[in-house]
Amino acid sequence: MGLTFHHGSAPMAIPAPPEEFAEATLGRSGLPDAYLWNLRAPNPAAVRQWLAAPVRTRLVGPRYDARDDAAHHLSGGSLADWFDALVHVRTVSSARFL
Repeated sequence: MGLTFHHGSAPMAIPAPPEEFAEATLGRSGLPDAYLWNLRAPNPAAVRQWLAAPVRTRLVGPRYDARDDAAHHLSGGSLADWFDALVHVRTVSSARFL
């Protein structure tokens, strides 16, 4: 299962993704601000083609630097290769104690 997001803070500010990243397309989907997508479910042909195409997706970890956002990515495969399902959140924020 993959987790993607469009922008937010975690705890540093994270800008909107570059246009060539999957998160930019997912953010324009018109779907709710957060959604779970079963990538193995039936999808229209154009969506299946996009899921199978090579893609770049953002990786944010302990060494992430927002000034060089595009350098922090995973590439060389497709969303369909990497994940069975995807959770996409439009805006993320830092974890908080409950």
